[in-house]
Amino acid sequence: MKSVGEIMSIGKSFEEVIQKGLRMVGQGMHGFVGNYNINTDNLDKDLSCPTDQRIVFIATAFKQGYSINRINELTKIDKWFLEKLKNKKVDIWILLPSGVIINRLLDRQKNLKNINKLESFFGITSDEIQKEFYESKKENTLFGEREINHKINDPIEKIAELYIKRLKTIWNYVTEKPLVLYNNRNVPIYHFVLHLTIKQQKILQVKL
Repeated sequence: MKSVGEIMSIGKSFEEVIQKGLRMVGQGMHGFVGNYNINTDNLDKDLSCPTDQRIVFIATAFKQGYSINRINELTKIDKWFLEKLKNKKVDIWILLPSGVIINRLLDRQKNLKNINKLESFFGITSDEIQKEFYESKKENTLFGEREINHKINDPIEKIAELYIKRLKTIWNYVTEKPLVLYNNRNVPIYHFVLHLTIKQQKILQVKL
């Protein structure tokens, strides 16, 4: 007997169940939408082929203006399910480890041993990361003039700023000023970030 790799999720609606299920798959999916790391060169072909990522391409198709009838023709998925997915609204909270992890990867002396992880996290190049987080100044020493690198004064806020900037390229509405969580020494360790798909929820969040 072969395993079919099933997952189970429980919710009050189909939309809630599909969202929970996709996040349990373990392939780095945020849910039905927001999977910016999964791309396609031939959307029609990827919709026609029943793969583990086709659900993501359905979201892409809706974003590109495909009709339910068109997606139904390509996928053979019942229109009832497609109707439910079409107007799927997703809100995601992210606990950003700005102080407890990311800031520690940014060495004080600019010795970036984990630059690949930082590039992946911020979505920018090594040179851009160094420009954002380090300042250089020349100092006179016994051996002549020397250039010394210094980490900027508030790197944790800069981390949150750059991360939010990247989220805005994916989501319609992102928290401008995320909630900051501090440790017992009053040092910021996390930023609590919310991103949304509809404006009304943004307005509600601001009022809260």
